[in-house]
Amino acid sequence: MKYDDSDEDDEYEIAPELEDIINSATPEGDIVEEMVNCENITWEEYLRVKESNKAYFDLYDRVFNFMIPFVDVVYDGDDYEFEISLEPKDPCCFGFKVVYHNGSFLLLQNIESIDISCVPGMEYIENDEELYDREPFTVEVGNTEDIDKIADILRELGDHYLEENVASIPLSLTAYMKVTSFNPVVYEVCYMDKERKQRTVEEEKLRKEAVQELLIYQG
Repeated sequence: MKYDDSDEDDEYEIAPELEDIINSATPEGDIVEEMVNCENITWEEYLRVKESNKAYFDLYDRVFNFMIPFVDVVYDGDDYEFEISLEPKDPCCFGFKVVYHNGSFLLLQNIESIDISCVPGMEYIENDEELYDREPFTVEVGNTEDIDKIADILRELGDHYLEENVASIPLSLTAYMKVTSFNPVVYEVCYMDKERKQRTVEEEKLRKEAVQELLIYQG
């Protein structure tokens, strides 16, 4: 199998072991395909990456039916490392992502123009260069090394069948905003502990900042 490195206009052969994993139609194959699309990685390099990010692979095994892997490459001279994350698979669900870094899962708010512009009635964003090119709004709201905990959080935020666009914007590891309209902005604050009724000071701060970002896209 050959891959194009579009930045360098070059083709490269991938290791047959990696090709076998890609063709296996498994969650691991999804991750490998993302990696080889970013970097000409050898089999030995892949094994090192997999070993140092085992928890990320384990988490994706649990949530692959509603999340998808994303891989970026960060270069430092001739060296590089992968930045790996998970985002919702359903295009109708957005507003959050998880980044795996140094053994911890970071839960982030993730508000992007490309997602909001796909919402019916928000297409005008595509014709507004300043709005459409706006940098993604990403804010860490909490982190954990507990795979069971982060898997449960992702199920709460993203494991739903949606007929309409919904943004699930986390405020912490236990609270989030469920945004059902973007023009005007309409949302409710939900708690994973159903007995909770009140936001913390930090959650309230993050709520205000997220709403302020959403209002920028309101026509």
